[in-house]
Amino acid sequence: MEKSAANPKIELALALALIGFSGVIFVGAAGLPEPRFEPLGSAAVPRMLAGLMAFLSAIWVIRLLPGLRQAQPATAAPRDPEAPRQHPKLAVAVLIAVFAFVAVMDFGLASFKVAGIGFVILCGFLLTHRDMRKLPWIAGYAVVLVMACDFAFTRFFYINLP
Repeated sequence: MEKSAANPKIELALALALIGFSGVIFVGAAGLPEPRFEPLGSAAVPRMLAGLMAFLSAIWVIRLLPGLRQAQPATAAPRDPEAPRQHPKLAVAVLIAVFAFVAVMDFGLASFKVAGIGFVILCGFLLTHRDMRKLPWIAGYAVVLVMACDFAFTRFFYINLP
């Protein structure tokens, strides 16, 4: 088994938080309205996913317990010069873009197509390290992806998008 470089106490806290979160999802799914066409009920999928998340988190906790007993402060390993650089600010920027994407549609400022195309272009631009040469390809991909998602959501899944 490969040993993680992360602090086992932080990993344990995250695993326990995921178990708690899955419990909230499981209980919250009980309040979903009854579906007309689905024989299992509308709460079946969220409850199955919550159960799976809790199960995998419990396995994570079990795997962490032996490491907690022998946990010692890890010495900083020398950084591999060949490894790609970490970009925590980029991760935060993409997370903010996700929240903005949802908020723009929730407040009715833009439709799914407009907000989705903008979101995919922004994330693609950020993830390619703001390379202007790739922007036309990203824009084309964004249009195709969002239009395909819109078609699938509205025609196959019967989801009303904003």
